[in-house]
Amino acid sequence: MSIVREYATSIIVTVISFIFFIICVQFEAFELFYEFSRDHEDWDLDEFFSFFVAASVALPILMFQWNRRLRAAYRQKEVAEQHATHISRHDALTGLYNRRYLFEKLARRIEDATSEGTRPAVILLDLDRFKPINDLRGHETGDFILQRVAERIKSVCYEGQEAVRLGGDEFAVLLDETQAVENAPSLARRILAAVNTKYEFPGWSTSMSCSVGIAVWTEGTDGAQLVKSADQAMYKAKREGRARFAFFNEELGEKLREEAELESDLVAAVDAGEFQPYFQPILCIASGSLIGFEVLARWISPTRGNVPPDVFIPLAEDIGLIGPLSWQILRNACIAATSWDDDLTIAFNLSPRQFSDRKIARKIQRILAETGLPGHRLEVEITENAVIEDIESAKQTLEELHDVGIRISLDDFGTGFSSLATLSKLPFDKLKIDKSFISRVTMQPQSAKIVEAIVALASSLDLTVTAEGIEELDELNFLSALNCQHGQGYLFEPPMPRDKVNLMLENGRKPVFQPDTSVTSGGLN
Repeated sequence: MSIVREYATSIIVTVISFIFFIICVQFEAFELFYEFSRDHEDWDLDEFFSFFVAASVALPILMFQWNRRLRAAYRQKEVAEQHATHISRHDALTGLYNRRYLFEKLARRIEDATSEGTRPAVILLDLDRFKPINDLRGHETGDFILQRVAERIKSVCYEGQEAVRLGGDEFAVLLDETQAVENAPSLARRILAAVNTKYEFPGWSTSMSCSVGIAVWTEGTDGAQLVKSADQAMYKAKREGRARFAFFNEELGEKLREEAELESDLVAAVDAGEFQPYFQPILCIASGSLIGFEVLARWISPTRGNVPPDVFIPLAEDIGLIGPLSWQILRNACIAATSWDDDLTIAFNLSPRQFSDRKIARKIQRILAETGLPGHRLEVEITENAVIEDIESAKQTLEELHDVGIRISLDDFGTGFSSLATLSKLPFDKLKIDKSFISRVTMQPQSAKIVEAIVALASSLDLTVTAEGIEELDELNFLSALNCQHGQGYLFEPPMPRDKVNLMLENGRKPVFQPDTSVTSGGLN
């Protein structure tokens, strides 16, 4: 604004100078001044007149030059402002519009929609499994893919459809057109087809897909809510199998509101310590005697009642509360176990997200020290997914746990992709056969053969085997014939709270079954 004021001032001064010159000519001011100077020669007015004439000639020229410089500065300022505006509303990597532009434009479109009767829509998309490529190949490769994705999205957008990069591998398209609702599915399909093609690099190539969510504006919704709805629809598409699109609707909105309420209750429950350890007995199959318990998390909410683990555990993992919840359960389980016989162990499952924490071993050791439970009475169960991404780091963590006597069990064995390779590299003490195999051993010969192979493999590697999910006597007899060492399941006992465990132990640890060893594995082939 200062340049504008100076420019205007220079114009005014120039105009005033020109007007003053015309007035002087019009009223013969120069002749009058000349006569006055002749009458007063002793005043030396000739020099003053010469200066005045020279100034009158020079001032317009100087003002003109000044005006030129000011105009140039003003143009530079305009260009700089336009460049700054462009940068503030565009993504530096891809050149697409950015998050700020999207929300500014949405606010205007929503304001217009109320009066014009239009309904703007937002399409939000997220690349599927982009992070592993970015981590494996480096950020330079990741940036290249993002640039190509941006180009492909923009290439399939028609007039009134503006592509935006929200950040990371997340993009959006604002449908700023009259037929936004009708055109959104067609655009979503074009985006899916455009993104899901090969990306070529020297010596290698990769494919990419994306998941797409669509949200259409409704009365009373602001821009932030509209984008959030599109984001929720996008995650619905991911849950349904990725590489597809989903609409946000009232049914989804109601489900998400319920999830939001559950999330809020879950956070409060962790703070209030509402989670309890339940204990499912693990028995020696040969003798039927009790050897320990698997620790399972249970949430008995004052308002919701008994919330199933398959509901709250995935949610706890999604919102980053699986750590505090698990440590709460483990600490209480260790406290309970210190009052039991010294030969009874507890087995505790760690999620892949927890195991990726480099300080996991120290955290477990700290809980053991606080509760007084010896390390040899704790068994840590991990799945193959928890260790497969970084074998060396996993090996170091497991060795740290071994150093204090903790035993390591590979859980859900047989459901992974590289189990033999994993076994050969990591210091496991036990295998747990997934219950999906146990439940089919008497009905499906293929499952029976798999269980036989796992037991034989474990025996050759001096590993103990525990079979999970035993519910039928025939299953137990089959495992007994294979010399499978340990078992657990509803055939013996369901998971129980601490007080029921104490009562069971007070009544004496007697064999709870007697397996029929006359059944052989060959009879099921």
